[in-house]
Amino acid sequence: MKVIPIEDRKGTERKGRPSFLKRLFKRLLETILSFRQRGWKDPLVLKAIIGVFTSLLIILIISGGPESFIPRYKVGDIASHDIKAPRDLLIEDTLSTQKRREEVTGKVRSIYDFDPVLLREKTRAWKKAFKEAKEGYDRGMDGETLRRDLSRKLGVDLSERDYREIEKSGFDPALIETMASWLSPLYGRGIVANKELLLLEGKKGIVVRDLETRKERVVTDLQGFIDLGQARKELKRRAMAEKGLSRTLRNLLLRISSNALVPNLTFNKSATEERRKEVLAGVKPVYFQIKKGEIIVREGERIREEDLLKIRGLMEEKKGRLPTLGIGIFLLTFLLFVSTYAFSAENIRKFRSQPKDLLLMGLLLVSTLLMVRFGVFLGDAFEAGLPLIPGKAYIYAIPVMAGAMLVRLFLNSETAIVFATVASLLSPFLLERDFSYGLYFFAGSLISAGLLKHCAQRTTIIKAGIIGGIGNTLFITALWMIEGGYNLSQYLLYLPFGLGGGILSSLLVISITPIIEHLLGYTTNIRLLELSRLDHPLLKELSIKAPGTYHHSLVIGSLVEAAAEVVHANPLLARVSAYYHDIGKVKKPLYFVENQRGENRHERLTPTMSALILISHVKEGVELARQHDLGREIIDVIRQHHGTSLISYFYNKAKEMEDPDLHEVDEKDFRYPGPKPQTKEAGLVMLADAVEAACKTIQDPSPAKIQGAVHNIINKFFIDGQLDECELTLRDLHEIAKVFNRVLNAMYHSRIDYYEPVYPTREGETKGRSGHEDSHPRQAEGGKDRQKEGGKGSKGSLKRLGVSKG
Repeated sequence: MKVIPIEDRKGTERKGRPSFLKRLFKRLLETILSFRQRGWKDPLVLKAIIGVFTSLLIILIISGGPESFIPRYKVGDIASHDIKAPRDLLIEDTLSTQKRREEVTGKVRSIYDFDPVLLREKTRAWKKAFKEAKEGYDRGMDGETLRRDLSRKLGVDLSERDYREIEKSGFDPALIETMASWLSPLYGRGIVANKELLLLEGKKGIVVRDLETRKERVVTDLQGFIDLGQARKELKRRAMAEKGLSRTLRNLLLRISSNALVPNLTFNKSATEERRKEVLAGVKPVYFQIKKGEIIVREGERIREEDLLKIRGLMEEKKGRLPTLGIGIFLLTFLLFVSTYAFSAENIRKFRSQPKDLLLMGLLLVSTLLMVRFGVFLGDAFEAGLPLIPGKAYIYAIPVMAGAMLVRLFLNSETAIVFATVASLLSPFLLERDFSYGLYFFAGSLISAGLLKHCAQRTTIIKAGIIGGIGNTLFITALWMIEGGYNLSQYLLYLPFGLGGGILSSLLVISITPIIEHLLGYTTNIRLLELSRLDHPLLKELSIKAPGTYHHSLVIGSLVEAAAEVVHANPLLARVSAYYHDIGKVKKPLYFVENQRGENRHERLTPTMSALILISHVKEGVELARQHDLGREIIDVIRQHHGTSLISYFYNKAKEMEDPDLHEVDEKDFRYPGPKPQTKEAGLVMLADAVEAACKTIQDPSPAKIQGAVHNIINKFFIDGQLDECELTLRDLHEIAKVFNRVLNAMYHSRIDYYEPVYPTREGETKGRSGHEDSHPRQAEGGKDRQKEGGKGSKGSLKRLGVSKG
């Protein structure tokens, strides 16, 4: 057989196992994929739900705050409370920005497109129409056809007289040149559709862009442009001044040219808007520069337009940050929870990771962050009313360490360290990301929680709070020195607040502990002290119905309490658990040997039935413990104090009666259902239970016999594997054996046989078998008096106390 050294063995284990990150990823993936298969009652799913729900609450706490709840004010409203900037902000002054933009866009000139080819195109079209009409005339086309065709091309309705005038002129192109000479000056000036709109551009002028050359020019004299009405009047004037034309022909040409008159200077809206956008892009917004802590508006002041802009800007800034802030906080808390949980569950043996434990830590974490948020709010409010005390001082008085103290009371020190770490990492996000506060909370939490080991009195909690407060003052002193030792008066002002934070934490712990005990079913040492009173209803019932079991439980309580001290377990929990570990025997007390007086009821039962009755006392004890609200810790000890051990007496008896042809005895039927002890306290109760029962059977007990019995019992459970899942080491077992030997030797030490027959002597004195007279005259006289009180018939004899004649 190859033996691997411990160092090599560890290396081999590491090499064979997947890495921590791989195990973490695999566990997360399994949780997500098997959610439907597991159901919400599965512990892993419950843990995931608790983690996600806690993360969502933390998002609300960190992203929310007093500054998030600002009423929707209007100009002229009265502020209901002070509105203070939570951080340095640049809020856009929309009024000033809009005014600047209007000023800039007001200076942008509108763009008008000038079409210089419009007249040339019309002239070309007219010439072509005349030419085609002349060609048709020369070919002998019908006059009516030519008239209609020419009317369509010229854009006017030509009468027969008008057509004859054109025909008479021989379709002379000079007529077209005449019309062009009338229109050319008009088009050259620029014709617009609405001159009134053009004149609104004012003195800044317009930009005229030549569509042919794409060149631009600025025109400030807008009076030079004409509209269609002015253009028609000028056209008529020019036509009337034309010589050498008949009246009919001049009116015809005026009608044709007037009908062709259209604006050649048009407003280009898209180009103008684009030009304005380019200019606006260069306009920088105007901002209000607000410093952190600056009062935007005070309570009772009237809201001005400028104040309203700042308030709306504050709300918009907060609203804009919410999505990214919420996602960031969720990722932060999710990663923090998962990594912390995975590391703790993997590496910290006493870390409590049951759903109820995680629910408690989640509630305490959320409550802690709420206290920090509320403390900041109160600090700001008090600072506004009492400016002499800075708001930072009130932060030092927040009872953050109460969370770790409660975790230490209800769970254990390792879990309290994990909780303090997470709470201290998240708290600074409510305190302007100043992580010196996180260190302050962490140090105070460790000091105060560390002093609550096996806390059984409320005064211990007060002392822990006071010492934690003193630790706070030392931490404040350290920070003051690191910062240079300036402002001594302010530093001295912080000290009482730091001390008060510790005291407030202890008071909060004392007040909230009973509530958590009742709601979540935890059992603290203070509760254990109440359960340790022998007048508890369950113990009274046990003493009456099963006096042997009651005495047996008290003896075990003494054993485990002494042993718990040396193995660093909880002595109080061990003792109280021992008192109640066999409480289920009150249901059938006479089936257990310590309560039997002569008759053994198991003689009439089969071994299997006897084993079932013995096993049932565990289940019945758990039910009674739940009915009387003894707490999970004691219930666990009741369930585990026999582990999966074998009821050997009835098993061996069943094997003797076994008939292999009919039925084969199964060892499982004679073992307790378990589980095996999971804690030191449960392991101690298991060992003490068996050791005390074994020592009762020793005749003439001597130290050697007691030591041998203790040694055999512990070895038996160790070899059977009953102690594999608890935290007891081999060294612990050696120490436990020593304590058991010492206590049991004190209980079962050798005694002198004082029994002597009593018979009368002369003068009424008593004399023992040894012949020596009683050395206590007062006692002899008392016996003499009692003899006289017996009256007649009692002379010459003494009655035995407790014996009647029947």
